[in-house]
Parts: sequence; structure tokens; C-alpha cells
Amino acid sequence: TWFSTDSNLGCYLNMANGEKYVYGGEFNKADVDIVVFRGSGKTALTFAAPVDSGLQEWVDNSIKGWDTINDTKVKKVDVDFDQVTKLSEIVSAYDAAAGEDVRCILAKEETAIVKTVDGEYALIKVTGGTKYDAAWGSFALSLKTVK
Repeated sequence: TWFSTDSNLGCYLNMANGEKYVYGGEFNKADVDIVVFRGSGKTALTFAAPVDSGLQEWVDNSIKGWDTINDTKVKKVDVDFDQVTKLSEIVSAYDAAAGEDVRCILAKEETAIVKTVDGEYALIKVTGGTKYDAAWGSFALSLKTVK
């Protein structure tokens, strides 16, 4: 996914099924669990819950008008993304990790676990991307959701 040249916003993610939505598109706002954007002068690939005040103030102020604004939690974790295959492994890694928040910054090859307001868990790994000097231009993610 490439960032728009006039925006820091990357995409919106539904972590229950891995669907990606783009700014200006038609989608159910209640399905958005995580928003991906460039923070800190475009150098920080940031994953934030729609409830995040900085996201609403500086990146997408339309979120303030959504009927449902999800309070998703996210933790950066040190797990082997490819080896995690069971919900119990995701829950254990989430519980063992420190720093539950509504926002997380990831670099290439780093992983986070998302916990939705419905108590569902999913993994996000930054698997690729392009930087121009220190600024992110594009990113590629791998997602694992639990069905």
C-alpha cells in the first residue's frame, strides 16, 4: 500500500477478517479496528485504534463524526509470526507483552498483536516497504486473523 502524496494516511483495517479500506471509500466505519498512518514527520509507521486522539486530531478528523469509534488495543510483541498458528499462542503472547495501548509503531519485520473491542485477536507484521530517506512511502503487511 502506497501513501497518498497529500496524506499521511495509509489505510483502515478490519482485524476480524483482514479487510483493508481506503480513505474516501465506502465501508462500515464500525468495522475499523486499526488505522495505519505515517507519524513523526512521516518516519514512524503507526498503527492506532480509531479512538486515538492524535489520530483524530492530526491524521483523520472525520473519525470524530463516526457513529462507532473502536477502542482497539495493540501491543508490540517478539514472536515468530510464521510459527504462531493457534489462538492460545496469540493470547499468551499478548498477555506476556508489556505496553497495551491504542497505538503502536512498527519497523520492518516487527510484529504486533491487536485485541479488538469484541475480544478478537490478530497479528500484524510489517513485511516490506519503501522509504525515501527516513520517510515511509509504502508498506506491506502480513495479517493473521482468528476465525
